[in-house]
Amino acid sequence: MTHFTVAILVPQFVADIPAFIERQMHRFSEHLDVPPYVCYSPQEAGVEIADSIHRLELIISRKEPHYDLDKCRQEIEELRRTTPEERYRDRLKHHERYNDQGEPLSTYNPDSKWDWYVIGGRWDGWINDIETGAERVEDNTATTRQAIERGKIPHAIVTPDGAWHERGRMGWWAILLTENENWDDQARAIFQCHSDCRVVIVDAHI
Repeated sequence: MTHFTVAILVPQFVADIPAFIERQMHRFSEHLDVPPYVCYSPQEAGVEIADSIHRLELIISRKEPHYDLDKCRQEIEELRRTTPEERYRDRLKHHERYNDQGEPLSTYNPDSKWDWYVIGGRWDGWINDIETGAERVEDNTATTRQAIERGKIPHAIVTPDGAWHERGRMGWWAILLTENENWDDQARAIFQCHSDCRVVIVDAHI
């Protein structure tokens, strides 16, 4: 289970900020069921293998202290020996619904990012460098310029058009399943492009 920061960019004309945040976050809810769709393919298995190898290589290159680097190297070798078809067949065993072609089906929201969130939360006051436990909107709101000047880079940003931008796909225990290595620069660029918006920090959980 993981908590992470999400910056909701709120236009100045918005009066009811909590309601706006609820609308912006709705489509990314883990609780939102969608019509059945094919949820996995050999092509996705191949991408998954490549992403996993890249992530492990980054961990090794950074010598990240919370990982067993020898184990990471072993995992890379195992992944390189695994074909997309093999991984696909293995993943099929864990599904319960299939279409007539034997492809796995799901109603789980493919855009899901969170199962729970609150304004502020564990990062209450973080955007303004204050300590508070009130979880008030004003304590967790800053201008985009202030966010840049204070070096506040959240894990994800939701822009006014409803798009979700992130450092990487978040898994359990704060493990990034994918990683955008240029995220800090991209986040600052997003803030700069929305100078007319307020930044409201949300503590999201998955």
